[in-house]
Amino acid sequence: SFSSTVNSVLWKANDVLLLVAEDFYRSERCGLSRFLLLPDSLDQWADSMQQRLLGYQEQARKFLSTSREELVNHLSVLEELLHSLPAVLISNHERQQGAELREEVGGVRLKLEETLAASETEKCVNVRQLRASLGDDELQTLNSREELRQQQLHSALCCAHLELQERVRVRGEEFVTSLASLTENLLCQLDDLLAPAETEAAASHQHYGDGTVTMETGAETGQKLSTGSR
Repeated sequence: SFSSTVNSVLWKANDVLLLVAEDFYRSERCGLSRFLLLPDSLDQWADSMQQRLLGYQEQARKFLSTSREELVNHLSVLEELLHSLPAVLISNHERQQGAELREEVGGVRLKLEETLAASETEKCVNVRQLRASLGDDELQTLNSREELRQQQLHSALCCAHLELQERVRVRGEEFVTSLASLTENLLCQLDDLLAPAETEAAASHQHYGDGTVTMETGAETGQKLSTGSR
């Protein structure tokens, strides 16, 4: 984890720096410390360096805590969006299915309007041909044509009605099937997501361990680095 990695780095830094410092203060070069603004003794240097390491550890702890809080906040926003996601997806699905159904109905209606217009034109032609001077045969022929026109118009109306019923039935079945598939996929995807409460609970179990870092100089023991796993 992040905290264990930071503590491991601090441990290594503590050990390496202590070895270097002990070697430096034991050597003849320790007389240069006054020019390098170094503490007069190894114990003083160890105390100063450990305070720095403690500061680094505290910065890492605050960074991790802030990151967790931001993650929980982001997940809370995501949860709110996820709550509205099903309604949005289903609403979009309904609009899409409705638009496709209206397009199909519009096609049937357009074809029916063309048939009605053609039938009305034929009716006007038949009406104009009506005269008092028409013989029986001519009148019978005209009457037969008009009856055929009416039969064709009735047949066209019935066909259009049946076609509309069939299209609505098919589109309804497709809507139910596609909506069930959409809901199933949505539930599967939501099951794979962690809720903020679950994430926060998991994060609360990740904390610094009970191990301590101690910088020792010979028989002297320095301050302890705050809890963490080595």
